[in-house]
Amino acid sequence: MHVVLIRHPQTIASLEKRFPKKDETYSHEGRRQFEQLLKNPVCGELITSDLLRCKILAQAMAEAHDVPLRVDSRIREIDMGVFEGHTFSELEEAFSQDVQDWMREPESFTFPQGESYFEFHRRVREFAQELEEGQYTLITHSGVIHSLMNFWMQKEMVEPFPCGHRGLLFNDDGQWKFRDLTGGIIDG
Repeated sequence: MHVVLIRHPQTIASLEKRFPKKDETYSHEGRRQFEQLLKNPVCGELITSDLLRCKILAQAMAEAHDVPLRVDSRIREIDMGVFEGHTFSELEEAFSQDVQDWMREPESFTFPQGESYFEFHRRVREFAQELEEGQYTLITHSGVIHSLMNFWMQKEMVEPFPCGHRGLLFNDDGQWKFRDLTGGIIDG
């Protein structure tokens, strides 16, 4: 299996270091990344998150490369509920106890009016388990990319996956590996 992972282009929220809302517009840099990503080929089936910051790019890539597009809400970013749209410092001020709980036990935390990490990872894992052997291009979010890499590689990925970035996750004789399409290989 080969999976090209593409994180959506930079949004204004990510530029401002805000936890993004459901639908965000691209920043100036994000529009540049969008144009660059359109030049890349689509490998196998094209699948995208249902959130606009991914879907806009995916629709343009599907049209540019004349390939079908599948939209799947299971690869949308974690629902951060009332945290969305805020910076971390704003959250510390407005939701102090919730932020402390989140930092203390992130894996068991449920975002107020959002979802838990357990629920998030379960839906992403469900998506991954349904993929058959083949080639895929996924346009999605940093959290989803980390969840997929953790699931397949059995390795905690802690570095952020940059906006507008591409990587290839592949199985090489039973061992999952990741290739940054601008650099080297991280073994599983």
